[in-house]
Amino acid sequence: LPLKIQTVSLREPIEAIVNEMKERAHARSLALDFEGPGEPLLATADPARIAQMTRILVRNAIRFTEQGAIAVRLSRDGRQARLTVSDTGAGIAPESLEAVFEPFDRPSVPGHPRPQRGPGIGLALVRELATLHEGRIVADSEGPGHGATFNLWLPLVMPVETAPTPSAGADNPLAGMRIVLVDDSTDLLSSFGALLGLEGAIVDTFDDARAALGHLLENEADLLISDLGMP
Repeated sequence: LPLKIQTVSLREPIEAIVNEMKERAHARSLALDFEGPGEPLLATADPARIAQMTRILVRNAIRFTEQGAIAVRLSRDGRQARLTVSDTGAGIAPESLEAVFEPFDRPSVPGHPRPQRGPGIGLALVRELATLHEGRIVADSEGPGHGATFNLWLPLVMPVETAPTPSAGADNPLAGMRIVLVDDSTDLLSSFGALLGLEGAIVDTFDDARAALGHLLENEADLLISDLGMP
């Protein structure tokens, strides 16, 4: 997971994602609010990855909340910035608080009305990206039915520090590649599609097989990545 490091004001990419996700939250009659600090919080980070982590956390909160609200708060915590995403949703059993960050291991949610599909890579990706930024993430919940809170800490830099030169990175074979991604798992489409996009690929995602075939008949593509079990 390459990082394009620069000095970033954390509020901008985080607040932009919250605003982007409001329509999805409101479609489910959920309130989605953001609270930020009065001071600029600067971190040495990749702004695209900060946005990606925020999107995954907010999207998960919306998915597991049937009614109520999601609150996103950015604050200073000593020499670190703390991003808190809390919801009033299904909650997490105490024994599953660590398991939610394991790839391909999605703990069941007792009493949740809809089965949750997908590869379970979102939170694993957030933890990996947090570690690469020398940060950490912790999940907290009072148990099923009591909502969940995710706290993400990232180290801050002082405004007077000089921003490092962004890394050019090695030649990337994905840059400019036209990829069609097909799967009926919206979790995979969102996470994997975003990851491919950050690597420079031009990605078209489809959760319907016929729509994907129609696109391929009318447009050129370099690579097709498709679930073999599509309806």
